[in-house]
Amino acid sequence: MLFPAGFAARHVLQPIAPGTPTFCRVAPVDQAADYAVFDIRIWDEAGDPCEIVTGVRMADLFHGAVAVPDWIVAPDGRTDPLAPLRAACAGLVVVELAALPPFVARVFSERERARFADLGPDRGRSFAAARVALKRLARRLYSRAATAPAEALETVWPDGTHPTVELAGLPDGLHRFAAAHDERFAVAVAADGPVGIDVEPLSARALKGLRMFASEDEQQRIRGCGLEPEEAALLVWTAKEAAAKARDVPLASAWRMSEVRAIGAERSEIVVDGVAALAHHARVEGHIFTLLSLPE
Repeated sequence: MLFPAGFAARHVLQPIAPGTPTFCRVAPVDQAADYAVFDIRIWDEAGDPCEIVTGVRMADLFHGAVAVPDWIVAPDGRTDPLAPLRAACAGLVVVELAALPPFVARVFSERERARFADLGPDRGRSFAAARVALKRLARRLYSRAATAPAEALETVWPDGTHPTVELAGLPDGLHRFAAAHDERFAVAVAADGPVGIDVEPLSARALKGLRMFASEDEQQRIRGCGLEPEEAALLVWTAKEAAAKARDVPLASAWRMSEVRAIGAERSEIVVDGVAALAHHARVEGHIFTLLSLPE
């Protein structure tokens, strides 16, 4: 079990009075079997930075004598259920909508802020989470983005639709981006070519609307693939949602131009506009994530 062992640097930008509500972000930096390193940033309720602590080191100070409680160990031993999706793309970031602070709009560009102002509370929160995920992903991929103000990272086209990441000085055409959200998660992904992503809660909704988006052949595959029909239908739905984003077309167009040829719990075979590809699936606490990358 790991305990605090030290830190690299601490910057107090404004003192925090005892009892003052604050918002904290703990970002993992490095880890091994016997240590982990984090950066910690603290803001006040208005979104002004209070304190930054970098290189916080957690170490096994008792050399294994203190065991990790069972409740913090993943039951199946996996630490990252999204690892198969990460291996199939250049980068992936997930944000929980509930973790967004009330001052999230401070990270927006003027274009993003204008788009955000036109949305209601629920849709606005999903939009904000997707923007945050895209900006964090850009900072992981590009050193210039890592040091730029969040509001300088532009994540929407001028028409406010297709997700991208723009910043003066970033290499052009280095990656393609896509984003998606449901009521709990927002996810952003980057790849070298066309890429799409979708996340949906596991429910019977896709199965109820099966005839709307699945061909007769796909409906037979859903019934015969060996998975529960609700899950199999959702895998087909999310694969076609991801195809729509990869091709940057309306969802109804993706239904017509794509066909899921084989349905699997972790991978499904799909043909999009005559191009064969694999849709990668992962599950996180009752939600299905599907990633699709296409060749140029």
